Amino acid sequence: MQRRNFLKLLGLSTITTTMPRLTFGQNNEMEQYFIYVHASGGWDVTYFCDPKVNVQGKPVITNWSKDGVAGKSGEIAYAPVANNKSFFDKHYGKTLVINGVNMNTVNHTSGSIYSTSGKIARTHPTLSALNASNARSALAIPFMTSLEYKNTKSLVSGFNLSSSSDDQISRAAYPYHQGGNLTRPVYMDAEESLLETAHVASMERILSRTELLKSDIQRVQRFKNTKEQNQSLYKLAEYHNSLVASAPEGIDEKYIFMMAGLCSGYTSSADIGSGGFDSHANNDAQQISSLEALTKQIDYIWDVAEAANIAQRLTVLVGSDFSRTPTYNGGGGKIIGPWVVFYL
Repeated sequence: MQRRNFLKLLGLSTITTTMPRLTFGQNNEMEQYFIYVHASGGWDVTYFCDPKVNVQGKPVITNWSKDGVAGKSGEIAYAPVANNKSFFDKHYGKTLVINGVNMNTVNHTSGSIYSTSGKIARTHPTLSALNASNARSALAIPFMTSLEYKNTKSLVSGFNLSSSSDDQISRAAYPYHQGGNLTRPVYMDAEESLLETAHVASMERILSRTELLKSDIQRVQRFKNTKEQNQSLYKLAEYHNSLVASAPEGIDEKYIFMMAGLCSGYTSSADIGSGGFDSHANNDAQQISSLEALTKQIDYIWDVAEAANIAQRLTVLVGSDFSRTPTYNGGGGKIIGPWVVFYL
């Protein structure tokens, strides 16, 4: 599938919806929320949403089909393993499965770049970064990512998702306090005010310089916009804390922080990973365990999005480096092949 056609399928170039005002968020208008979830390592789609049954006289393709049959939710077929039944029963109405996308590689790194950006070369921004660049208003954190490929082509500012994301936001929101802790100020109130005045004046002088290139001006303006929003970033930390308190067991904290960013109005797009799919040995156990974790994270995304009233504007794309070859090797594993499935 061509990158341009895929973008048209998602509707990223023609979306005209507006983000509602949220209790914790900024009053920014948004086009489309977009999350790409990467199943890292190369998933076996015959154990997910492209179920394959064994053929008599041929090598075994799936152990589950020795005594089981594929399930179906709506028009979506799935393998009867992991949490697939409950997941698709709940989400089939908003799901589109695209089988047979050729990733053009059997290299993990290249496959990851291709699935994230639509190109193997490190020359194109990720689809999430493209979507973030369409936001009508400058956001404090327009694009988040936990993936290795982070190319934005300078279209938008990015933020590295990690286990310390909340701490980083606190430090940014309160730059004149030690470690972002409000009870540990570094300066007196009058000194903080003087520093802020000096910073604002310095920024205006930089932006007024006529010899700056257009790209330099854009980068400085993005920095200025982010800095001006830092004083309200504590609201993102508050929203994050509320999600932490209510998150089900087993939800990766990077997913919690990502959803806090989207639902509080500070972020429009994100790339995030869910690993464990590199099953060269013991394919079934490894794939089933990894699929259970993956579908749990995706289910969490939709539950939080619906609670925040942004689900109608959210697209979730799920893909992998590539898929696995049909038959098992001597260690009960499957090697890699260039074909993959996308799920929206």
